[in-house]
Amino acid sequence: MDHLGYIDRLIYASHFPLSHTDHLGHTDHLINTEYLNHVNHLDPTNHLSYTDHLVYTGNLDHLDHPSPYFSYRTFLDMYETPFARKTPYKDELIRRLRVVPLLGAIHLASNYIWPFDYVFTDAFYNECSVLYRIWYTVPAFLQFRSRIYIGLRLSEGVCIMAGLGCYPVSTEPKPARGPTKEFHAIKSGAEDNRAVAGEQCNYVTVYSLEFMADFERWVRPSMKHWNMSVQYWLAAFVYHRFPIKAYRILAVFVVSAYWHGFYAGYYITLCSVPMYLVFEDKIYKQMKDWEYNPTLLPALQVIAYVYKISLMGYWAFYFRLLSFEASWRYTCSVYFLPYIISLGGAHLVGLALAKTQRCVSGGSNIQG
Repeated sequence: MDHLGYIDRLIYASHFPLSHTDHLGHTDHLINTEYLNHVNHLDPTNHLSYTDHLVYTGNLDHLDHPSPYFSYRTFLDMYETPFARKTPYKDELIRRLRVVPLLGAIHLASNYIWPFDYVFTDAFYNECSVLYRIWYTVPAFLQFRSRIYIGLRLSEGVCIMAGLGCYPVSTEPKPARGPTKEFHAIKSGAEDNRAVAGEQCNYVTVYSLEFMADFERWVRPSMKHWNMSVQYWLAAFVYHRFPIKAYRILAVFVVSAYWHGFYAGYYITLCSVPMYLVFEDKIYKQMKDWEYNPTLLPALQVIAYVYKISLMGYWAFYFRLLSFEASWRYTCSVYFLPYIISLGGAHLVGLALAKTQRCVSGGSNIQG
């Protein structure tokens, strides 16, 4: 295999700190320094105190989707450890790709019935009502999401077939980061192929997304299951390095928008998320502390889920409109209603929950 042909580009990471200490004094080892020590013992001439920080992406630009991001150490382990050669990959490959035909059918059908090109025509604005223009974000989101699922699952399949990111389950690998514990299992496997026998392995290191991203009721938990390997890079190289803690999340989304390109739609979509998270975090905390009737829980969960999907569909719409002119035309045509409803509604819900909580606390104090 031509290494340079498989590797597409090198991500800047030369002065990345090995760990980060937060304001409470807790240290988070963002890079596996312990694993590096084990690796250096495998080959004393190969000291990877720097190159383990380098992150690559496979060349899948013809799919218009990036492949999972992974460290140079993970790339070397594909050749230096025997786990992929001793582990059957077909079952794992089928498990990750079996949903692709269904997603392809959904994408083609929805795109045929509700073509997104219609949004760029005058008829969409002259002949359709405001409610229909808002509703059109639903099929557009379905097309957008299914397309990305297909692209990222296919890129995961390429990595699995190449044997990239195959590690013992006992090492508890994480997306992009790789092994997080029991590094001796990797060392013993590299030194003695017989040690691999019976060792259960997986390819979690190259996983990009899980379907839980679309089944969580809140935006923040949904994000944790989406583009997970890129999130690791953003957390390690942007979030933990940004000097102003209050603006770290905003900085992450600005960098993410810049990463996607220079279209206004990317910035409108991604930079809207931090603003909404301020209200969502407040509501989530209040709902956790609020003693409400348990029979209301299913209804609240359904409302929260529909609210989240509608909001994410609206954000994704700009991701496809791209240009500022198209984005502004659409926003004006719906009279900014989605923004008013999402941010204003979240603010009002937060105030209502806070007022209810005060009333409940006041009643409890009176009874006491």
